[in-house]
Amino acid sequence: TGNTNFVTGKAFYAQYLRDCWFDNLILRGTVATALGIDYLDRVYMSHITCIDCGRTYHSAATGTSGIGIGTGGWADENYIISDCVCVGCGQYGIFIESQNQMTWGGNYPSPRGAIISNCIVRDGLNKGIGIRGGQHVTVIGCESYGNAADGIYLDQLAMTLGMTCYHEGHEEHRGHPAAWNQGYEKLLHTIRTENPGKA
Repeated sequence: TGNTNFVTGKAFYAQYLRDCWFDNLILRGTVATALGIDYLDRVYMSHITCIDCGRTYHSAATGTSGIGIGTGGWADENYIISDCVCVGCGQYGIFIESQNQMTWGGNYPSPRGAIISNCIVRDGLNKGIGIRGGQHVTVIGCESYGNAADGIYLDQLAMTLGMTCYHEGHEEHRGHPAAWNQGYEKLLHTIRTENPGKA
């Protein structure tokens, strides 16, 4: 209850988890990120529905999302987020974030082995799916639409050195972060044009 974003406003919060499975959950109306867990290895998150989670989102807020995974505890963080639906969530529907690169903890800047698959993220207050650090992430078979900002967002922490992306209407992204809501082909065209031989 309440309207203040704090870590205990999550439905689930834990760090350094191994061999866990979060399955068949409905999380609704949390003030902070609903499923906000960090440093995962051999963890499965499936069939989770997040509705109006991260409801205290504002432009300066951190977290305040549906599913949020902090990375950097191990070099290999093998986890899968699959078959989840996030509707009307705050900053992101689903996001991963390098705690190390954000200087919040963890020893590894870009762990390997994350997969986000077959998820739907829609009608969010900001971005749909966010990769904020992590160059070894697979996003496949997901649908992201109706979000106030980008459908899928990659920031500079997720990009290889020297790679840039830009899409019209988001001038602040030119030259460093990558973000798109205009389709995969436009993203690839921009990367190939500005960085020949890197895409």
